[in-house]
Amino acid sequence: MSGKVVKVSGPLVVATGLSDANMSDVVRVGPQRLIGEILTMKGDTASIQVYEETSGLGPGADVITTGAPMSVELGPGMIEGIYDGIQRPLEKIVEKVGANISRGVEVPAVDREKKWEFTATAKVGDQVTGGDILGTVPETPVVLHKIMVPPTLSGTIESIQSGSFTVLDTVAVLVDGKGEKHALTMVQKWPVRVGRPYKHKYPPRTPLLSGQRIVDAMFPVAKGGTAAIPGEAAVRELTRAGVPIGFCGGNGTPLYSASDHELPVLWFQPQSEYRPTEYVQAWLRFWFDEEQRLAVARFFQRKRLDQIGICWTRQRFGDAFRCCENDLQQLVANGKDAVARAASFSDLFLVEARFSKQLYGLACRMTDYGPFTRVKRGMGLDRANRFLDHGNYLAYGLAATAAWVLGIPHAFAVMHGKTRRGGLVFDVADLIKDAVIMPEAFLGAMRGDSEQEFRKACIDVLTRTEALDFMLDTLKEAARSEGVLA
Repeated sequence: MSGKVVKVSGPLVVATGLSDANMSDVVRVGPQRLIGEILTMKGDTASIQVYEETSGLGPGADVITTGAPMSVELGPGMIEGIYDGIQRPLEKIVEKVGANISRGVEVPAVDREKKWEFTATAKVGDQVTGGDILGTVPETPVVLHKIMVPPTLSGTIESIQSGSFTVLDTVAVLVDGKGEKHALTMVQKWPVRVGRPYKHKYPPRTPLLSGQRIVDAMFPVAKGGTAAIPGEAAVRELTRAGVPIGFCGGNGTPLYSASDHELPVLWFQPQSEYRPTEYVQAWLRFWFDEEQRLAVARFFQRKRLDQIGICWTRQRFGDAFRCCENDLQQLVANGKDAVARAASFSDLFLVEARFSKQLYGLACRMTDYGPFTRVKRGMGLDRANRFLDHGNYLAYGLAATAAWVLGIPHAFAVMHGKTRRGGLVFDVADLIKDAVIMPEAFLGAMRGDSEQEFRKACIDVLTRTEALDFMLDTLKEAARSEGVLA
């Protein structure tokens, strides 16, 4: 059955006309068939959580219910697969649509075409019940996958055979107590909100070692145990309780400390150490005036463009970075003209986005990287996208440090304040991200660097370019540029 969207608020979608649907049913939303799950039902109105980006979705879009709850597929190939949170196979999706994963893509969780070597252990005539082993499949050199009777079935094995099968081929036939025959395959579908039955549950006794010291030492997890990642509400309650909470970027890159809640550890509180007040006073004098704040935002963009012109040279990055000086100079000059003409923050954001897109193209040509599409939020699977995310967190760490040293709270952003909490960190990081991180990301990708090698290269170039000093000087100059510091 189908209904219609009447409201969209981020990932929450409200739809009507679904009187026969059930709570926890999986639905497909809109023309792109975005996957969602019904959270609550009131009459024929359903509140749906959509597990994909909902931009462009609006009232009137179709909602089609599958009539089944959110389920996972259990079978050979699952252990060696890489999935997202709703068991979409990421590697298969990349093969189908490329690294820039589109919305609504549908790919089976377990490969339907691959054949597996099934060795029967049960025999014809055996009496079996749910959980009994029918046979085994060597899924990996160390994982022997046991194929079991579905939990809801029991009866007598009428036929079973060893051989090479896909997960949908029949490997055995079971006759239940009513005389009905059931064809058994190597894959089972199971609702995620229903616990799998067990005969006896053994307490976990062996640690699950990740190899990451901070995880294994501070947040140990038992093999076979349960672990949880706290969400925003849980973090807020932990902070109120006085638990030190810190945020970091990828690979342990320091970003900023989040917990200043009357902690007994004095060194953890910025208020316990001397920091200048002249800069925050100067900052606040212009910050409440939108025109002056826009002027400072333009100043930041000009400094960013100047830094790109200085850093994008062979002297900085070596012969592998074949700088097209004429193209670069023209691009920077055009960027400065566009910044000067920007009459609002919306205009400035548009200028920044267009310039960044052109800069990515230039970086690809300079390094012979080939076709490239920037994919944010950690969704890019190619090496350049991963390195850009990694390196940007290094820039965020330096930016947070620069603002903290000068005593300017991260909330007093000049450009990103309405789009991101703590936006000043992003304002300041933008001063060096494109100038320093972007070239190094493409060069590292072409060299085939590991994450550790790229991280070291980034730290080296950030040190050589005196990135932190540049951020500090720019923040000071931004305050003084409006005449608020004599």
